[in-house]
Amino acid sequence: MIKELDCGVCGKTTSSFFMVLGTETICTDCEKKTPKHIPGKFQRPPTFARYICKTHNCGTYNVGNMTNRHEMKDCDIVIQITLGIIRPATFGGYNGDISKKYFLGTNEMVRLATNLTNYKRFARIHSRIGVAKTSYIDKKFYNKHLRFLGYGVDINYNKHDSAFLKLKFNLDVYIQSVIPRVRKHMMTNEERNSLYYKNLMNNFRLQVIEK
Repeated sequence: MIKELDCGVCGKTTSSFFMVLGTETICTDCEKKTPKHIPGKFQRPPTFARYICKTHNCGTYNVGNMTNRHEMKDCDIVIQITLGIIRPATFGGYNGDISKKYFLGTNEMVRLATNLTNYKRFARIHSRIGVAKTSYIDKKFYNKHLRFLGYGVDINYNKHDSAFLKLKFNLDVYIQSVIPRVRKHMMTNEERNSLYYKNLMNNFRLQVIEK
């Protein structure tokens, strides 16, 4: 005699297909109707890499900002993993700008050596223009550094006139406030010329009378 399987949920043999769960059986119809509890996946907290230069006490989360714009020969760069972004995201430098141009005091000789190398290459390319064929890379380098020569730049010589006028006004006020007996008399050019020619004529008359 074959014993039929009874479903542990509905207690009937409505289906001929059963699933065994430990010591209990469940038919496929009830298994489909039973809601399944799917646990949510664990979400890892977001982590970010922070690049810090221990030599110049500056850091940023932008790797290009650190390696291309700041990194120099004496830099000691370490990577710090942080949960989230620590504010300010970029610190050190000049108002958040960590470019190497703001650290020339500590790397002045290195910068001057780099400038000398660039100048030699610029002069060599300049001497070859119009005489020999110039490569694309040399043309790009030449055009990039051409703007540092200052060609076509209109210098404004009068932009500090207002500051000089204020200084002159303060100087005039100071001169007028000095005690007259302390202040020496300043001769004008006309007075100086008249005195010179007067003495010259007197000396000339004396020489004529003696002769």
